[in-house]
Amino acid sequence: MSIYPPKISKRFMSPINSGDIISPSATGGEVDFSCGVSVKFSVNIDPETKTITAAKFRTNGCGFVIAAADLLSDRINGKQLIDLHALKDIERDLLFEFGEIPANRAHCFELALGAFQNALSEYRSSQIAAWEG
Repeated sequence: MSIYPPKISKRFMSPINSGDIISPSATGGEVDFSCGVSVKFSVNIDPETKTITAAKFRTNGCGFVIAAADLLSDRINGKQLIDLHALKDIERDLLFEFGEIPANRAHCFELALGAFQNALSEYRSSQIAAWEG
């Protein structure tokens, strides 16, 4: 018997995007001190097409965090950066995919999304620094 809803449990038990990317284009993290969870995203971005070619995550979080980060990785792989301007739409899609999420677990999805946003921010900063010389 699982303590998680079936769709969360499936992702939690067999995440396909966990781990690290060797020499990523960018990494980003997010921490929730109230529950002691951290999430780190690493992404590879093709410099010519600005397409995410790989996305992986690491976390010490619960099944909800693992499931959210794993599904988010699936959703962003192969996307061009320009297609990610509406991250709230992606968050809504994640919640829809998993169905009813307990209110006290909604922050798990926000953590995963925040870590990814921080990776994008790091990538953007590296591009500005490269342009400035």
